[in-house]
Amino acid sequence: MNTLYKTYLAIAIGCTILFSACKTEYPDLPYAEIETFTIEDAHGQPLRAVIKDAEIIIYWTPLEEEPETIRPVITLSEGATISPASGEAVPYSAATAYTVTAQDGSKKTYTLRPEGGQPIPYLHIPSTEIYINSTFSILGDYFVPDAERTKVYIIANGQEHELTEFRQLTNSVIQPFIPLSTPLDTGYYELKVVTGRYTLTAPERMHLNAPNLAALLDKTRLPSTLTPGQVLSLYFTEEQALKFYQNADFTAQMFYYSDNSAVEFDPNVKFVNAAEIQITIPAGINTGSVWFNLTAGNKSVIGQQMTIE
Repeated sequence: MNTLYKTYLAIAIGCTILFSACKTEYPDLPYAEIETFTIEDAHGQPLRAVIKDAEIIIYWTPLEEEPETIRPVITLSEGATISPASGEAVPYSAATAYTVTAQDGSKKTYTLRPEGGQPIPYLHIPSTEIYINSTFSILGDYFVPDAERTKVYIIANGQEHELTEFRQLTNSVIQPFIPLSTPLDTGYYELKVVTGRYTLTAPERMHLNAPNLAALLDKTRLPSTLTPGQVLSLYFTEEQALKFYQNADFTAQMFYYSDNSAVEFDPNVKFVNAAEIQITIPAGINTGSVWFNLTAGNKSVIGQQMTIE
């Protein structure tokens, strides 16, 4: 029995020695490549980066907000490791770098290259004459159609005022609205648009004008007949409209249909309250059918057919 045991033991030792002698030693792998780099886009769908040389290029979803951080899923060459690790949150910026270490210890560094989803926008202002209580248009392309990411400012003497109301905001049109409640006065302003990552400025200054009083006149309270010497009250639907006309130069004209003559006079405007003014019709004015026109500066307040009796 001992002899048989010794025989088997000798055979086993011999095989072990034989197999050990035949074992091949493989060198460590030298590969330190990022093979795939995938993140989620703005809609939660997989977005695969382009790996070019030592850059990880990501083309973000057009006109969508870019993330502050990403958690990429990364695949590597066989045997390689990476830092930061796959799935780890990293800043979505060009300052982010990855180091891949091959099995043999050699290293390769990759840098992130975010390519914004927003093409470079541009703007065009069709008219630099803008009005309080009205919209104006900013035309162009590649605006971000989101009021949180697109801001419009008018600037004077280094002071910025944000216009927060929009009647339209699309990729190609921005229509801000300037309300009567604005703290701004009439005058000239610079225009700045911040949309996404870009800041644009209008090439020319904007001229902010007083609101259109004719549009705010309460015509339901306007009489159809006047008498010489009458004090006529004019009422406006918005109380804040008249504050822009306290120092305006008002003039009045009567155009007579009978002989095409015209009479111009000082209406002696009196500001009664925030929504009412009074004008005085001259005592010696002729009677007849007329076109009555009242202007403030170069802006019409009333253009109305009336009869003077």
